[in-house]
Amino acid sequence: MVPIIVSSFKTKQITSSKNTDINYIPYYLKVYEADSLFLTNNFKGSYKILDSLFQKYEPINMENYKEYGNYIASSVMTGHIKDIDEKIKKGFSNFGTIGFNHPESSKLFDTIRKVTKLSKEDFTLFLKDYSKKINLDLRKRIVQMDIEDQSSRGDNYSVEKMKFYQKKHKKEIEDIISNYGYPNYQIIGSSGYSDPSNPTQMPIIFTTIFLHQDNKILKKHLPMLLENLKKGKCSPDDYASIFDRLMWETRKDSKQLYGTFPDHGNLHPEKIDSIRKSIGLPRFGYETWAFNTAFPNISDKN
Repeated sequence: MVPIIVSSFKTKQITSSKNTDINYIPYYLKVYEADSLFLTNNFKGSYKILDSLFQKYEPINMENYKEYGNYIASSVMTGHIKDIDEKIKKGFSNFGTIGFNHPESSKLFDTIRKVTKLSKEDFTLFLKDYSKKINLDLRKRIVQMDIEDQSSRGDNYSVEKMKFYQKKHKKEIEDIISNYGYPNYQIIGSSGYSDPSNPTQMPIIFTTIFLHQDNKILKKHLPMLLENLKKGKCSPDDYASIFDRLMWETRKDSKQLYGTFPDHGNLHPEKIDSIRKSIGLPRFGYETWAFNTAFPNISDKN
């Protein structure tokens, strides 16, 4: 495949008047609390938590939780619509979406459409604004790395090819982190973002490429990942999955600390929730519950 060259373009960061040195671990935990209320139609409780949270923290709209989308929907469902167009603009301009997960999401979107005065043209402009804030060249580079990574796995399993790309990607990962820091979704855009110039582009998953690296590079970057986690620039799940993989591969008698790979077993069942909470993860099993609640039709088929 033809390699994708990254230009010297530097990402334009989303600015905020809020304290950028604040610890985001309490933020993550409040997001899960608000998410559980939102999924069970307690929009008043969800709105109250998120509105208070965003007074202190700049929203980051976590992958899989989409708390800013939850905030918009909860605002509408509780009658807090005075500044709803500004909230919607912020959602699209800063995160590329106002999406959320809910068993009746289509009805909630219909309700939002009825109260907003924004037009399709406005949404197009907001998305263009978002595209300017993320590094599309870097995003395309990581998408290419993911394609290469997966080309040697599954039905196309090849140890030789796998080792070749692992070595190639090790250099690229070091280069990316050196020049851009950890490529979080604030830099390269959300996993489901569709580049207008390439709408068929696949979702982006940098952590998977990282997980397929050797233990030395994972261990080297763990402190950086933890620091980014505290700053809201690396998800707790990304950090925990890399830590857990190192645990079972480097210490055969050790247990997974955070339980991010339940199929591998070897957990701390009596301590798992308190351990997970310490880095901003939800209680063990919450992700499965949230998915099944938000998408009952899909869950019933599995």
